[in-house]
Amino acid sequence: MEEHRQHPRYHLRWDVALAFENGGRTQTAVGRTHDISLGGLSALVPCDVRSTGLVTVRLAPAPLHAGHESPMIDAQARLVYSILSPRDGCFRVGLAFERFTGDGRAQLRRRLDQHLPGFGLPGG
Repeated sequence: MEEHRQHPRYHLRWDVALAFENGGRTQTAVGRTHDISLGGLSALVPCDVRSTGLVTVRLAPAPLHAGHESPMIDAQARLVYSILSPRDGCFRVGLAFERFTGDGRAQLRRRLDQHLPGFGLPGG
């Protein structure tokens, strides 16, 4: 299947936390990324994410080396979809990055450069 996305996707399983407004209340969802690119991500979370505003995203990349911590990456993203994924037993959400906090985009680029598109090796 031919890929039509602007940025290559990386199948990485990083911890992710989402905060979003739903019905005037702030809700959160914690899960794992399914895939990620410089343009956005898909994540597996336990609840349906419904928001017309921007979603706050906090990524916790897996360490590249034992004993080292990777810095968190914070961004604001637009919700593209939220669907039930029976195969995964949870919801799968798609988010398009709108802006990053600080040098978050550069941090994400450096981190993705350590992996192979589509596979995520080495380091997960």
